[in-house]
Amino acid sequence: MSALVRSAQAITVAFTTHNYSTGALTNGDSTPTGTIYVNGTADAASVTVTNITTGRYKAAVTLPSLSIGDMVDLFIAATVSSVAGGGIVWRGTCAISIDSNGRLDIIKVAGTSQTARDLGASVLLSPGTGTGQISLSSGAVTAGTVSDKTGYSLTQSFPSNFASLGINASGHISRVTLTDTVTTYTGDTPQTGDSYARIGATGSGLTSLAQASSWTAGLATNLAGANFATLQSEVDDIYSAFEDDGVSSYRLTAGALVNAYTTGNVATLLSRSAAGPHLASTFGKYLSDAGIAGAQLQTAMEADGLVYRFTENALEEGVAGGSGATAAEVWAYTTRTLTSIAPITWVSATSESGSVEIVQGDDYNATDDTQIDWTCSGWPSFTSGSVAVVIAKNGEETTLTGSVASSTVARLTLTAAQSAAIESGRYAMQVHVTLSSGRKVTPVIGFMLVKDRLG
Repeated sequence: MSALVRSAQAITVAFTTHNYSTGALTNGDSTPTGTIYVNGTADAASVTVTNITTGRYKAAVTLPSLSIGDMVDLFIAATVSSVAGGGIVWRGTCAISIDSNGRLDIIKVAGTSQTARDLGASVLLSPGTGTGQISLSSGAVTAGTVSDKTGYSLTQSFPSNFASLGINASGHISRVTLTDTVTTYTGDTPQTGDSYARIGATGSGLTSLAQASSWTAGLATNLAGANFATLQSEVDDIYSAFEDDGVSSYRLTAGALVNAYTTGNVATLLSRSAAGPHLASTFGKYLSDAGIAGAQLQTAMEADGLVYRFTENALEEGVAGGSGATAAEVWAYTTRTLTSIAPITWVSATSESGSVEIVQGDDYNATDDTQIDWTCSGWPSFTSGSVAVVIAKNGEETTLTGSVASSTVARLTLTAAQSAAIESGRYAMQVHVTLSSGRKVTPVIGFMLVKDRLG
């Protein structure tokens, strides 16, 4: 019996192998092989044979392209117990043509050969009720190209003014009076209108724009008046004071620097009179004497704990000697008010110029630039070190934590609460710096005066 098949159909067929002597189910000496024959000719379609159990196999194959009427056979060859044999185990007939998408190819209907037009493809429609004609009272017919339009009319809604537009064979529209947005404009159609009249064909019409009389008059006055002349003169003066230095920058000319301070100017300044209480005849002489006096004063002092005192040698002409001043006279002289005196720079291992004065309840911080800084040159770098400010009064010491502001600057900042907690009075003060090496130095020794807060 022949099975009905189609092109590219996958089939699986079961078959058995037997011992030729006993007839018992027996596996082949090797796996049997299968071949597809189409109309008696071997085809290249691949046949896969798989053993199911002893003496039972299945063969799977995808059929090649077939034409209606083709006969297909599956031939199996096997060798059992050294005896070779073979035979057709399945047969099919291609009676219909179905492609891989399931489309059916029909050649005859009820024994009559069919054409594409018989089956509905490329059907010719004509109006009427006769054979081959169609009459539609509703629905729609989609046509690619309608060659004969006789008896047909086109119904379409158009704007009310559409009929008044002039459209030529190239699709150009004339007499357009209003449009939304023009994206591309070509051609040289003459332009009219108020804006065009103002601008002109080449833009020359812009010269006819009237200028505001007040603006014109004011500009003329300013350009002709003394204000502009003065400004021009000052700009010229500034310009003439600079010259190109040849390295893409400018510098002041020698003429512009004629009044700058020179070595002679500085010498003249230092030689000016500096008369006043306890002052030398000139600033230069005063600065020199001030340095000598500072050095002499250092040799007359010695450390006394956190404070300093005069040495015994410095006081040998004092009261004990019989010819020196009294204690009251010494105190009055040392606490007198000096006027017209310049600051003195002390050059020593420990600075005596670090005394500070604060008010209880005030903030001393870097944000407001009110911090307390001591600049100490000639010392090892303070970088990565720590700062402690020790103050003492009546035998009691208090340590305030400072900070390193730079390699040469020790800093103390206080909040309002911290300054308010310090009792008012005069304190002996030392600034201790612990260097990054762990070694300690005391670059500043002085006093801290804490004043009561009023109000």
